[in-house]
Amino acid sequence: MEKIIPSISFELDNNDFQDYDLIERKNIKNFSTDELLKLRKDETLNSLSYFENHIEFIKSEITNKEDKKIQKKTNDFSLDVNIIPELINDFEIELSSTSFSSNASNNPWLGETNELTSGQKKKLGINVEEIVKKYLDSKPNLYLRVEHISKTNEGEHYDLKYFDINDKKIKYVECKYYNGISFFLSREEKKFADRNSKQYEIWLVNKDSKIFCIKDIQVLGELQPVNYKVNIKLKDYAITK
Repeated sequence: MEKIIPSISFELDNNDFQDYDLIERKNIKNFSTDELLKLRKDETLNSLSYFENHIEFIKSEITNKEDKKIQKKTNDFSLDVNIIPELINDFEIELSSTSFSSNASNNPWLGETNELTSGQKKKLGINVEEIVKKYLDSKPNLYLRVEHISKTNEGEHYDLKYFDINDKKIKYVECKYYNGISFFLSREEKKFADRNSKQYEIWLVNKDSKIFCIKDIQVLGELQPVNYKVNIKLKDYAITK
């Protein structure tokens, strides 16, 4: 369905033409900095800003375009929980005092997951837990009494629990999505890991549903608390004439 853009006609040769630059300067005062950036990137919407009585239409179009972008990103970002997960036993851990760089930081599969919406992060976390549980359930000769703890009690600082037949111990599993660069461990999760170091494991799942099990948190070195990233928008209260 085609979008109907307001029709505008004017004559540049007419001596009575309006001062379109003046109208534009007046109109843009109605947009936030964020809206203005999006407006300038859209040729059609930007042209409408030079005419009167189109502010609400422009704002609605900016909102609609942003909603569609988020929706597309949400639909594209998911793990396939139906494939058979694969446990990778042969891998090495490379530690770095600084963050690893990525040439594809805007790709959520390769870079940071900070750009995901809260709904996407929640869905991703659930997918990761389901993949790990599916693998544990498929190996009853190694893992018994697998419980999905986070489904019934999110207050615990681990996601799954199972009985390790070889070690004859209960193991606590923290499931994390691994983007090829890093993963986040909260302060409380780290404290729980330290208190239960002999029974605590971190199971990482990548975009291909491959699993990497870290059975000893000590191999990760001296972990530092995660920095808090605060995303806010400040409303501009400047008085405009």
